[in-house]
Amino acid sequence: MYIDPTIQLSRYEQDVREAEAAIARARALDERRLDERGTGRTERRVSRVARRMIARHGA
Repeated sequence: MYIDPTIQLSRYEQDVREAEAAIARARALDERRLDERGTGRTERRVSRVARRMIARHGA
């Protein structure tokens, strides 16, 4: 069975593009989380969760 090397190369290029896109999405998500932390949204969310846990466990 003969496998054309250009097919393998194009598949490799496609895999590289998909990996680069995944890395870009991860970086954007990290930046968004840092921005949320800077605006105080994350702290409010954490404090809301903390209040619920304190109410449930009576601490």
